[in-house]
Amino acid sequence: MSEEKREILNMLKEGVINVEDAERLLNALHEGKENKGHNESSKSILDTIVDNINSITPIITESLSDIGPTIQNAINDLNNNIPEDYEEISVSGPSIVLENDTELSIFSLKTAIGDLVINSVEGNEVKILSSDSGIRVYKKEKSVIMRYSGNGLKIAIPDCVDFLKVRILGGQIFSDELNCECDLKTMGGNIIAENVFYKTRLRTMGGNISISLLPNWKEELNAKTMGGSIKLDIPEKISSELFASTMAGKIMIDNALMPKGKNNDKGFTFHKFSGKIGDIETNNTMKLKTMAGDIKLSMKNTNQEEK
Repeated sequence: MSEEKREILNMLKEGVINVEDAERLLNALHEGKENKGHNESSKSILDTIVDNINSITPIITESLSDIGPTIQNAINDLNNNIPEDYEEISVSGPSIVLENDTELSIFSLKTAIGDLVINSVEGNEVKILSSDSGIRVYKKEKSVIMRYSGNGLKIAIPDCVDFLKVRILGGQIFSDELNCECDLKTMGGNIIAENVFYKTRLRTMGGNISISLLPNWKEELNAKTMGGSIKLDIPEKISSELFASTMAGKIMIDNALMPKGKNNDKGFTFHKFSGKIGDIETNNTMKLKTMAGDIKLSMKNTNQEEK
């Protein structure tokens, strides 16, 4: 049995992924070979790809080396205990007052199910918009931790929050126009991040990631999924360095996003891309990575959105 198959089956055995996720990852490994026109042989899938598909060998090696740390980090996040020096504070209503420049962490308990919906709001109060969850809040100076259980949570984050960290078990994450740096992770669901304009990091084990940038986006975007695809809508005139890779899928980039002199009528398709999109010199960086899915970058139709 090949190394990558063994890793996936171990993930299934330990309950890190479900049967459907394991099947999707195993199929992706198989398709990664078939897409290049190779037949089954006595060699492992990894050996066949290494021997015959030199162009994607670095992607495969990098993806497999990430499996162990990715799983361990996810487990560590879910087992994250509240530090002893944090004090629990009383939550008696639908809002929680925060200080300026607060670092806010939102964790779901292992018993929690459902989705997490995050919007933004002016002021210095976290608004609980919809919840049948039990919510407990812990605080140390300007660091606040919220833990919830139950069937999902809808919450508005005030612009006094400087950094938002989210870790949930199995639901989806929906975010819209958050006014802070974000680090969002779900073990098994999709992530949909709308109107992104701050530094953002997105992670999911088995789901898809969909991102829509605002015209004033800057700094860094980092998105990674093991079993899903990544879709990124980019407004006109945004420029960035792009680092993207997929093991079994394709990277598709709209012609309109490529620098002048490098475009064509059909757009571009890659397995790995490292280069610039747009024509403006910038320090912006996009890092997109999937093991089993596709990566698609499209020009955002802002005129259509305004109608």
